[in-house]
Amino acid sequence: MITFPKDVSDDFRDFIFAILQSDPTKRLGNLKEGAFGIKSHPLFKQVTWQNLLKQKIKAPFIPKLDFSGDTRNFPA
Repeated sequence: MITFPKDVSDDFRDFIFAILQSDPTKRLGNLKEGAFGIKSHPLFKQVTWQNLLKQKIKAPFIPKLDFSGDTRNFPA
């Protein structure tokens, strides 16, 4: 059984359960619905996919890097 913190949204919970569905024919993003099934999930209702594709959406977090192999943002 999966448990979530109380502050996790219902849409996020539903998305996780939908992509972890054991029956591949019922799983979100299955071969019948493909990526459209994932993109149309309520979790992503605020995403403008064309703007994302055109890289017009600013990242919510941009890590500070001092060199190309800087891994300070990842736990050891």
